[in-house]
Amino acid sequence: MRPTNAAFSATDDRLAGGGAVAVESGIRGTAAISTLVSTPGAPLADTTEPTPVHLPNPKLAALLAWLFPGLGHLYQGRRRKGVLFMASIVSLFLAGMVIGKGQVVYASTLPLAPVPPFLYDGWPFICQSGIGVVAIPGWIERSRYMANEGPLFISAFYPPPSSERDARERRVDLTSTDESGEEVRHPNGPAKRRYDLGFRFEVGMVYTVIAGLLNLLVVYDAHSGPMLAEEEKEDEEKKDAEKSAPDGSAA
Repeated sequence: MRPTNAAFSATDDRLAGGGAVAVESGIRGTAAISTLVSTPGAPLADTTEPTPVHLPNPKLAALLAWLFPGLGHLYQGRRRKGVLFMASIVSLFLAGMVIGKGQVVYASTLPLAPVPPFLYDGWPFICQSGIGVVAIPGWIERSRYMANEGPLFISAFYPPPSSERDARERRVDLTSTDESGEEVRHPNGPAKRRYDLGFRFEVGMVYTVIAGLLNLLVVYDAHSGPMLAEEEKEDEEKKDAEKSAPDGSAA
């Protein structure tokens, strides 16, 4: 026996691309329910749309993100990302400093020109400079070293002597003692650090370099949003063009 107090209605609407049928059913006194029913062998139409990301004052946010990891995102109100970036990158950098006993972050004291020798000798600090609070005092300490002045801010960022002559002038000892108790003389400060720290020097440097490079991605995200946003936009435009094109004429 059919009920007399209910009315049923159904409408079919085949979506572009074929196969997906939207079925709407309603019962008097209840809310309408919408579902997607897929025809066997055909894919469902993608109706999701990317959520726009609000990026207030992206230039200032990028500057803050460079100065300190996550600071730009906190300024934009993207707190979860800001805390995540701050905790992960700062922890990675500090771990490298601990492993390297605070001797793995310093700018090269070679002249800036010609560029290739400077880049070859100073590439680690260039990468570490992806973090502003590392780059700024590091370059200041380098300028003080070149002016024969002592460290100003953080002695850990002060460059080691680049030659035996500089070591004598600065009264820095360039000797080490090996396992047999013999004295080992080093040509410069960086060589002494590598010898004294062993693998800890390389590992600590790698950690701090990776932290600096990762923060460049954080700066990009603070300025332009997620890196996949443009690709998702292009995909959406392509799908819209295929839907609006006549059957068989889509590219």
